[in-house]
Amino acid sequence: MKKIMMLIVGLLLVGCSKSVATIDEAVALAKENANLTDENSELVKSSYDDDKYFVELVDDNYVYRYVIDDDGKIESFVKEAKKNTEPPVKETIQEPTTTNATNTIGREEALEQALAYFGLTEDQVYEIEIDEDNLHTDRLVYKIDFETADTEYEIDVKADGTILNDKQERNNDKVTAFVSSFSRTDAIDAALAANGHNYEEIDELTLKQVVYFDQSYYEIEYEIGHQDYEMIVDANTLETRADN
Repeated sequence: MKKIMMLIVGLLLVGCSKSVATIDEAVALAKENANLTDENSELVKSSYDDDKYFVELVDDNYVYRYVIDDDGKIESFVKEAKKNTEPPVKETIQEPTTTNATNTIGREEALEQALAYFGLTEDQVYEIEIDEDNLHTDRLVYKIDFETADTEYEIDVKADGTILNDKQERNNDKVTAFVSSFSRTDAIDAALAANGHNYEEIDELTLKQVVYFDQSYYEIEYEIGHQDYEMIVDANTLETRADN
């Protein structure tokens, strides 16, 4: 299973005055933004879909993923440490926050703590579900479920890092490796954008990563003003559709 790194350096919204007309121009813009050259980096993949360019680059230590629009605007940028390297310095992190609490941890930090509690790493885990209960309050709790090849785990982590309860039992289901080109944060952003929403509006949010017929998907459910929304996001293209 391909490990989904969670050291997300940032989601940048950067404007450019020069439009982008080709994939090569998008790649050049991404390299310039990441301070990369042809000599010290490698293009992993590039594509164009729905008026956006998707560019993935690597150097010796990091993976860089860009989404760039036709106007040359960098809509998103994710920098991840490659396996067996030191994590990057966190500059700007788009993570859940609370309005009434201090010293809170984000979604990805809560998952890291949950995995560490059971002595696991994410490359041992298949399906993951993270439920952010009472979002934006000092009562924020992350309800986290995940599965390995033989065990199901459940754990609640408060926003201050406190473990409330935990449970594990034998897993009798067949599990399939989850493979993703985009992070959980990317998937949430795509789901919200498809409905014209932003993270600050959300009251509660549940994210699941699942595999159907060997294809990996993120299932995003969230609530705004007592209205529920359910979206399916392709983990490798960020294509979204409503889960009706």
